[in-house]
Amino acid sequence: MKHIFLAGLSSGAVFVAMFATSASALPPAPTSLNACQKAVKVEGKKFVQNYVKAAATCLENVSTDLVQKNLGTPSTATANACVTQYRKINDTRSLGESLVEKLQARILAKCTPGGSNTHTLQDILGAGAGVPQPLGTENLGSWCAGASLGGSGTITALQAWVDCITAAHTCAARLAFASQYPRALDWLPAVQPAMSGLTPPASDPTKVSDALAGLNADDAAIEGSSNDGRPQLACGGQPLPLKTGQTTCYDSGGAVIPCAGTGQDGEYQAGTPLPSPRFTVNGNGTVTDNLTGLMWLQNANCFGARTWAQALADANGLASGACGLSDGSAAGDWRLPNRHELESLRDLGTFSPVLPAGHPFLNFLNSGYWSSTTHAYYTYEAWNVDFNLGFVFSTSKADIVFVTAVRGGV
Repeated sequence: MKHIFLAGLSSGAVFVAMFATSASALPPAPTSLNACQKAVKVEGKKFVQNYVKAAATCLENVSTDLVQKNLGTPSTATANACVTQYRKINDTRSLGESLVEKLQARILAKCTPGGSNTHTLQDILGAGAGVPQPLGTENLGSWCAGASLGGSGTITALQAWVDCITAAHTCAARLAFASQYPRALDWLPAVQPAMSGLTPPASDPTKVSDALAGLNADDAAIEGSSNDGRPQLACGGQPLPLKTGQTTCYDSGGAVIPCAGTGQDGEYQAGTPLPSPRFTVNGNGTVTDNLTGLMWLQNANCFGARTWAQALADANGLASGACGLSDGSAAGDWRLPNRHELESLRDLGTFSPVLPAGHPFLNFLNSGYWSSTTHAYYTYEAWNVDFNLGFVFSTSKADIVFVTAVRGGV
């Protein structure tokens, strides 16, 4: 501990001086935020290296038995080595000793607001940030959900970002050792029986079962649904297109028919799985779409019908205190949604309005709404989306159309 001697000051003055010295030693928010970002980089790299090392150590022992020694099955010694290594990957004792626990604890230590971490949650998420350059993690929500990384579709808490980081780095580690060991999908199942035959120590009864669970999870993730012995794992691919919401099938005359074998949208229902709940009401005049991560104005008819230029200005000038907002937003935080963003709200399995059942919007009209997207050929027109029957069409920018606003996604 560093001692500070302040001669000639009373005890109260010394305390005040020491408190001021301690307070002034706290880093400014941008420095604190950058330390959080650096911790993610450093700990993420360390996690992947240690994960690959653990899995590769197990596989190398299997390779020695089967390739070099030409044994029929992995040895007990190899099974023990695999249990030791995979226990590092999966440990249900909650002692903070697994690779995932260490990764998350170290990131949270630098990123959780409070104490010497002087940044705020908003500085991490992006919306309402008090620093010039927030991290903008809220923009990862739909990507984490749609790119095989799990998640609810929105990032509104620090832990949701950390979970996405964990999933992404776990996938990267699996890709690494699966490419290093092309026989991984043969060798991981091959060592399972020998591992299952081991007796865990009385002091650690879940050691073997934890290791087996970790190994089986790697095996399943790498093989995917093909079950043909060939890796199917892909990390962070492009999110699937959104589901349309249509679950019913129709014949050429419009009559409802069974979907099986029709090849219609209602049969396959392809696209990104819809989260439940689809929307979160934030209690401040905003609604978060848990599918896309976008934040919408809850009052969908605050501005009335406007020209396109007026709609752009209305949305860009929106701030807390207007339209029922109490979210702390400032002018410039909101914008007019683009065509695809507006379309993402539609549920094509219904009409009047073409919105998901139980949606929380207020005053959403069965009418057209402006997008910020100009028609590429008729540049004096802009696209709008009709929420009565679901049509998407362009009209003159001088026309009068309804307006809503969105934030995030940029």
